Amino acid sequence: MRNWIICAASFAMLSACAEEAEEPVMEEPVEDAVLTDMNGETMEGYLGTWTVQYPDGAEGMTTNNPDGTYDYVLPDGTEASGTWEFGAAESCWDADGDGEGTGACYTVSAGDENGTRVLTMADGTQIKVTPVSDAADDETAAAVE
Repeated sequence: MRNWIICAASFAMLSACAEEAEEPVMEEPVEDAVLTDMNGETMEGYLGTWTVQYPDGAEGMTTNNPDGTYDYVLPDGTEASGTWEFGAAESCWDADGDGEGTGACYTVSAGDENGTRVLTMADGTQIKVTPVSDAADDETAAAVE
């Protein structure tokens, strides 16, 4: 009988412990982190139209679009387009837009007082890019169309 009482008491204690179990904690949804580059810029900081100046002084113009595409006017007037990918350490152009890395990757310096940045290509070539003002951006877009 004594074993029976001990067994019943043990069962009662286990039942009481089980009833006091903590409710599962619901985790709060985590907002998507915003990707920034080494200058603290987000992709939005690189959208819009930019003049592009090559080391030999030749100039072109590129427009980075929010959907990850770009349109480009080369120094000789030839028009091109493709995709671009914003990255934390480097960004890349894909001239074919096929995602197979047929373009060029580069790092970006912090902008100066005019917003001009220096893109440093993998081979060390440096290209200056300067944002075009909104009014000039509208004129450029009209000229390209």
